[in-house]
Amino acid sequence: SARSATASSTCTRPARGDSRPPPAPWNCGQVGGPSSTAAAPGPASGGPGAGAPQAVTVEAARVVRAALPQVITAVGSLRSDESVTLRPEVAGRIATIGFAEGQRVQKGALLVRLDPTVNEAEVKQARANMTLAKSKYDRAVDLAKSNFISGQARDEAESNMKVADAALAVAEAKLAKMEIKAPFSGIIGLRQVSVGDYVKEGADLVNLEAVDPLKVGFRVPEIYLRQVRAGQALEIALDAIPGRTYA
Repeated sequence: SARSATASSTCTRPARGDSRPPPAPWNCGQVGGPSSTAAAPGPASGGPGAGAPQAVTVEAARVVRAALPQVITAVGSLRSDESVTLRPEVAGRIATIGFAEGQRVQKGALLVRLDPTVNEAEVKQARANMTLAKSKYDRAVDLAKSNFISGQARDEAESNMKVADAALAVAEAKLAKMEIKAPFSGIIGLRQVSVGDYVKEGADLVNLEAVDPLKVGFRVPEIYLRQVRAGQALEIALDAIPGRTYA
């Protein structure tokens, strides 16, 4: 560090024509007081160039404005688009199984038929009663026109005909329930029964899955509730198929 003191100073400029290289642009010195010197930065001991500032690599880029979308990651599972476990609505003995396990079936295809013997007989009986009731009603109408019977008798005949018609509809509905058909197109799973088994109402028979397309079920934390909207894009990655995503 330099010390300050009151002193006069003189500066000498080299004379013109002097061929000697000047030691500095100006020769300055202090007279009449303590001398002070300040060391200029230069090469430190230890070799040429030691102590010089090191070069720093700088990477420049143009500043642009861009939107940064927020990504929400969740773990989910794949589900069938439609899934159902087929069950009979009436009890009966299995007479026919019309599918193979793992088979793709179309909507309306016959899958299981229960023994319809009793139900077919009930339909025949109900149809016969309906025919008889209709004949009685037609005769009652003709007799009522000729005033041979009262209007009440004609009304009773009409009521009996309607009851017989309803009984026929019930018998036909029970007969139709002996056949179990595919409610939609899909793939049949493993069956739980065999031909000859007696099944009760609501017993599990077989699963039917519609896997085209598939659904993805997942849960999103509550803190993202306001950021989730219908129609947002999803990107799905599967552990079974690494390196591939589905959008």
